[in-house]
Amino acid sequence: MAFDQKTVPSSKAKQQQLRRILSSPEFKATDAQKSFLAFVVETVLSGQSHEIKGFTVATKVFGRGDDFNQATDPIVSIQANKLRRALERYYLTAGRNDPVRIDIPKGTYVPAFHQQNDLEWDS
Repeated sequence: MAFDQKTVPSSKAKQQQLRRILSSPEFKATDAQKSFLAFVVETVLSGQSHEIKGFTVATKVFGRGDDFNQATDPIVSIQANKLRRALERYYLTAGRNDPVRIDIPKGTYVPAFHQQNDLEWDS
């Protein structure tokens, strides 16, 4: 499905898509990966995307302490890669017709949102 580069999904559509993904049995992710996705999406929706960094994710999602060092503990990058694969699988199956696509581009933990088609959400 082609992305509409001119249309940015609304905040409501992004929230609804997050809920749809997290509640889908086809989204094969661990609870920690689901928390990771929820955290980064909700952080963007609150206007705080600049706060999404490896340290913040490690301490707020994965329970690491203030002494967290990404060089010696790759938890965030490992879980981000697994989350990316889970999202890819979801969008190949249950999410192929969803109106909004959420991706975590490589090189960042800040999610990207794309309008997939012209479907509208009910409620």
